[in-house]
Amino acid sequence: MKTGWQLFLLVVLLVSCAAPGGSSMPTPTPSSQPATPTLEVSDALRRDASAMAEELGISVDEALRRLQYQDGIGDLQTALMANEHDTFAGLWIEHQPEYRIVVQFTRDGEQTLRRYLEGKPWADRVEVRAAEATLASLEAAMAETMQVLQVLDLNVMVALNVQENRVEVSVIDRAWFEAELDQAGLQLPQHVELVTSQAYRDREIDVCATPAVPGVAFPRQAPLVTSVMEAELMGDLALADGCLRVRSIYGDDSLLPIWPPEFTLQAENDQIQVLDGDGRVVARVGEEVYMGGGRVSSPAMPDCVRQQLPAECSGPYWMVGMGVRPNLRRDSELFALEVISTTQRSFFLLHKRPVLDEWAEADSLLAGLLVLYEGQRCPRVVSESGLTDYLPLWPATYAARFENDQIEIVDGSGQRVARIGEEVILDGGAIAGGWDSEQYRQLYYELPGDCHGPYWIVGD
Repeated sequence: MKTGWQLFLLVVLLVSCAAPGGSSMPTPTPSSQPATPTLEVSDALRRDASAMAEELGISVDEALRRLQYQDGIGDLQTALMANEHDTFAGLWIEHQPEYRIVVQFTRDGEQTLRRYLEGKPWADRVEVRAAEATLASLEAAMAETMQVLQVLDLNVMVALNVQENRVEVSVIDRAWFEAELDQAGLQLPQHVELVTSQAYRDREIDVCATPAVPGVAFPRQAPLVTSVMEAELMGDLALADGCLRVRSIYGDDSLLPIWPPEFTLQAENDQIQVLDGDGRVVARVGEEVYMGGGRVSSPAMPDCVRQQLPAECSGPYWMVGMGVRPNLRRDSELFALEVISTTQRSFFLLHKRPVLDEWAEADSLLAGLLVLYEGQRCPRVVSESGLTDYLPLWPATYAARFENDQIEIVDGSGQRVARIGEEVILDGGAIAGGWDSEQYRQLYYELPGDCHGPYWIVGD
């Protein structure tokens, strides 16, 4: 999963026979300018740095440094695109095995780049590589490819892969696709490669077939399109006027999902369920769901998708991507979820299962401020350094109560152990490892999507 701290110069277009897609160049995530962390670190930047440190196995200080470099690197990218288009072939950041900024040129790269790096604190982390095609020529090849593909009755993903210095057209069956090109008398331009996709063939799945549950619209994506949008959506899956919609937990938005082509709908025991391609239930009407993807407008969708949308199923629309799953697990062997509601908001109290004590690192202490961020439902502990905020999983005997309109956590005997907005000291240990840890990933995928790591297992 890509996050806000990952910077790649990558262009992706979904090419439709009905209407060509548009493109835009991504911009770097805004961050602070100083080369080293300062005491003024926003909550958002701290959370990004913590997530980055956990995923990459680096210190939070190093993560902050990398985040604070991004504005300057983005400025470099913009300048090279404007001034050196005759030789500039792209830029990206690599975080592993070591941090470096890779810049490609077709010739004279080191000489060209020298004047752009004067006084930059990250200059020694820049690596220059040689490439055959300039970024401008790749963009031209992509535009020509779009024109070629418009005459075919297909929906195809076209991507500009800067690292591989080529344009990629994702297909299911290479021989079949080449035969279609040949029959139409078409040819792809130079620097364009066909790559095999694992999506489902449109001749294998009829996305416009009559829905399995009468009276419920179930629009699905064109099978030859691979979704690459990586925003997240959490909310209740509801049925309104025959349309499935997700009511976001963050506001009044009610979005209509366009599901992956392999997904199906079924009614079981008077409950409407969404199944993935492997037959697993990933969403139920009346329950909260998590899904990746992104918003999409109706004109940007292929005809075969728009045809599945009854007039009453209006936007806004959500193109469903990866990671669809129930957001509130009640059957986890790792934790028990308690939902606590006040007149103003709801929050979660997460109780650990015994297995998490075995996963936690050696006994230690966590000192910091217990907070409940706006827009989140899991209390967190901001460490004394202010650089890391942990998600605590409490013992099974702990509970929450309201005292003078304040949220308190109490132990099994009713003694207060923590209060939102006050300092707290918790014994226990963190879940070791980061994204490379199978245990960490399992906890991440089972917890609610707005309850991310790093995780602290509170001792009994």
